Amino acid sequence: ISRATFRWALRLAHVIAYEGRPYEAFLDEVVPGKPRFFLPNMIPAAELAPRARFDPQGPRLICVGLVSEAKGAVAAVTLARRLRARLPGTTLTFVGRRDPATAPLLKAAGGDVPWIDFTGALPPHEVYARLDRAHYFIFLSLWRGEGHSNALTEAMARGCVPVVTRHGFSADVVDTGGFIVDDREKIDAAVDWIAANWNAGTWLGSSRATVDRIAGNFTDRQALRHLRAICQACFA
Repeated sequence: ISRATFRWALRLAHVIAYEGRPYEAFLDEVVPGKPRFFLPNMIPAAELAPRARFDPQGPRLICVGLVSEAKGAVAAVTLARRLRARLPGTTLTFVGRRDPATAPLLKAAGGDVPWIDFTGALPPHEVYARLDRAHYFIFLSLWRGEGHSNALTEAMARGCVPVVTRHGFSADVVDTGGFIVDDREKIDAAVDWIAANWNAGTWLGSSRATVDRIAGNFTDRQALRHLRAICQACFA
């Protein structure tokens, strides 16, 4: 019933705004030819913070959001431990509330070591401060409700190079600016990529490309342009 109602609502609409490009095939099927506009999550352009230099102390990995198995916390610990075996300066920080059910899984994965930090929930300015010190944003989510993660957009805007699962809209947001994990049970490909990016000294270029990706596609500048086009289409 809910699917039929949703399709009915789309057919009644004069104009459609959609958050993720993966919806395009569905819209082609249900409402071909109807005016539609891409309107993704965004950040204020003032929050863009490209890095000026490369800090060789690390690599520092960070996860922001609910610390749960579905959101990729256990997989992040596995990735970090394998990376640290190759790059001994590796650290991992989790910012966000910890799901109690995930605690024993994190311990079993080896997450109770001093170089893995659980900060709990932090106010926005402290989250940004943590992001500004990190090198890679690890987002290995398989959560069933995943769409366009606000945390992913914010981390990329602060220069964190993303490593994400091909889930929700994450791969489309990242595009070629990071690494896409197709199977988080086979995490070594991501470990190889991070190690190569770090050892080659190309992290700063990747970081700047990451900020450029957000600056060109996911700020209030683009959102205002899209909203004007939607309003014009509605009243045409």
